[in-house]
Order: sequence, then structure tokens, then C-alpha cells
Amino acid sequence: MKIHKILTGCIAALTLAGAAQAATNHIYFTGSTAFRAQTNAGLLALYGAPVAKDNATLGSANNVMYKKVDYPAIGDTTYVKCTWNGSGAGVQAVAAGSSLPASTQINLTYYSDGATGTGTPSALGSETHVPDVALSDVYQGTTGFTGTGIRNTGTINPATGAVNHALDVTTIYEDLSGQDVLCAVACFQFVGSTGFPGTNMTPQLAQVLYPLGKQALSQFTGSAAHATKLVFAIGRDPDSGTRSTTFFETGIQFQAVKQYTVTENSGTAQINSQVITPYQLINGVSTGALGNGGYNSGGTVRGFLTDTIPSAIYTATGSGGTATTTGAYYVSYLGTSDASNVIAGQVAPRGNAVALKYNGVDYSAAAVQNGQYTFWGYEHIMYRAAAVGTLAETVALDLQAQVLGTNLNPLNVNLADMVVGRSNDGGLVN
Repeated sequence: MKIHKILTGCIAALTLAGAAQAATNHIYFTGSTAFRAQTNAGLLALYGAPVAKDNATLGSANNVMYKKVDYPAIGDTTYVKCTWNGSGAGVQAVAAGSSLPASTQINLTYYSDGATGTGTPSALGSETHVPDVALSDVYQGTTGFTGTGIRNTGTINPATGAVNHALDVTTIYEDLSGQDVLCAVACFQFVGSTGFPGTNMTPQLAQVLYPLGKQALSQFTGSAAHATKLVFAIGRDPDSGTRSTTFFETGIQFQAVKQYTVTENSGTAQINSQVITPYQLINGVSTGALGNGGYNSGGTVRGFLTDTIPSAIYTATGSGGTATTTGAYYVSYLGTSDASNVIAGQVAPRGNAVALKYNGVDYSAAAVQNGQYTFWGYEHIMYRAAAVGTLAETVALDLQAQVLGTNLNPLNVNLADMVVGRSNDGGLVN
């Protein structure tokens, strides 16, 4: 009896000790929307099906939460939470995470631990947190979030760009280059909207279209009959790695551009309205000029490329048209995952948008690998120095290994298959 009581007590003590040592861990991801399909697929392989997501199609989900029990140790529970909001925004939020005071850090919205099902964080349960890891289509220097920057914690007048500078805060961005690991090659395409008759995009065309916001279709086609038709620019906001890759590849770089904001007629494949994009305040940074803003997701942009533009839009000066314009189209830039959803003839198209060559070369994995098609950048995984040696670094490096070792998207290129390389965004390929 005495021995039984001793054994029972020991077992109870061990059970309590194990319970006391069990940990609940949280790793917070953010960054690239262009690469979210591959990242979500990599995390799926590592941690199983997500317990919460905001889109039934995991590859298109911008908010995702994974839960793994008994990891990294028996009794532990680890949550990997993702909010994909763009490469620049992701790098900014991670790099600002070590800034003091805490009021200058950038908190993003994630699912709370108890969230389950398909729906937004606001619908299923949310929390805010500083992210640990960013996926980025570009180097940190290309995002501009280096050194010391000024962010505004207020709002912006969308018509004038006015902000209350009493709400400016100084933010010191950590240099993440020591914890920047490459995991893939992120590829991009220029895409024309439904019925677009052009076939090619060049740096020359891009350097006219985006700074001006519109361009004669005849410059794309070489046909005098298209001189009265317009091509309008739509695209991503400055926090987007897709935008940064595009503008560094074409030579636009940090130059202010003009892009349009559009709305659709409900239930139709037709544009209802179009205006030059108002001033935006994105994570505390002003877009600086009318038109220089854009959309925070390639998934949003791609939908407009399946629409047609009615004459009421392209003949109205308030919409950027002229009374003598006889037709109009959109051209934008997308990651290959988003492009594949809307380009006729590619994977699971939802429309008949038109893939454009870049500098006369069609996109293909072989053309990227061998240097003929240069519209690409490296995919980076970045985290703060404070994460070195922690579970956050383990999860980040596990993801890198998973993405490196698996072809997660047949429309992208594995890093190991590259014959050529480049040393910076938009740099020479050799």
C-alpha cells in the first residue's frame, strides 16, 4: 500500500511537471502576397491543414493559421499565424519590431488562438502582434525601409495628402541582411485585360505607361488604327514586392507613378467607375502623390483584368479618358500565381486576360533559368537578430528547406535550377 501511494505520488508529480513544462508557442509571418500560394503550401506540408483561413482556396488566402500539437516537444502547442500584406509592408513591420519605444513598432492583425473555420480574423477572432518573419520578393534595401524613417500614426486626406505631423513617430529599422535567406525565384508577368490586342511589354513602354498612367494602344501594337484607343495602368501599392520588382526591372525604380482605382458593376464583367488613385497612408507612410498608390493584393488586381471598360469610362475626362477615345484596356503586373488564375490557357483561368511577352520573350521556367526572361526576383525569408536560436528561426529555416526542396508551383522556378543569377533587384542577369 505504501509503495502504491509512493508510485501514485511520483506519477502525479511527473504529470504535473510535464504539464508545467508544456509551452504554447506563437510564430507570426507576414509579407509577400505574390508568393503566398507557395508559402501556404510549404507551411501546409510542415504543419498540416490550417485551422483558420480567409479563403477556401489556400493558395489565395491572405490570413491563415496553422496549429501543431506536440511540437517542438511533447505537450507543446505551436501556432504559426500568417497575414500576407505585401513584401515591403512585411519587411517594414519585421524590421520595426526591434525599434524602441514599443509605440513605434507595427502590429498586424492575426487570428486568435481559438479561431477556426473559413472567415476573416474579425469574424473568427483576432489579435494584433508584431510579426517575427517576413517573406519578401525583394531585398530590404529595395523596400526603402532601412535606417531611420518617419511614420505617421494618423490618417491622410485622400484628396490633398495632408496629414497631422504632430502624429509623426521616428522608427529605426533593423538591418535584417544577416538573417536574410533565399528560398526560391519569384516570377512575374505583365498582363493585359480582356481582349487586349498587344503582345509585348518593354522597359520603354513601362516607363511611359506607369509615370503617365495611360498610353496609346498603338505604341503596343504598332497599328495606326489603335491610336485612338488607350491603355490604363492599374497595379499595386508601394508596399508591394511585385511592384518593386516590376519598377526596378523596368528602370522606373522609386519614381512616382499614376495608377487607377476601379470598381466593377456587381455581377458583371464590366468596370463601373475609374479614378486616379487617391493619396494613401500605408503603414504610416504617405504615397506622396495622386496616383502613386494602388492595391494591397495581386488577387484584387487580377480580377479587374477580366473586365471590359465601357465607353462611358474611357470617353470621360474625369476617368482619364477623352471624348475621342474609341476603346480602352488595362495592363498590370502580377506574380505568376495570380496571373495563372486569369490568363486564358493557363492553370484554372477565371477569365481571358492576355499574357504579354517581356522584351519579346514569353514567360517560361526555362527562359528564366537560362537568362532570356528577366522579370523575376529572389524570394527572401527575413527575421530579426533576436530570433536567432529561437523557434521563430527554426520555423523560418524549416520553411526555407521545404520551399527549396519542393516545386510548390509549376509556374515558378526552383532556386537550385537557376543557371544564371543577379546580385540586386533589377540588376544584370548573368
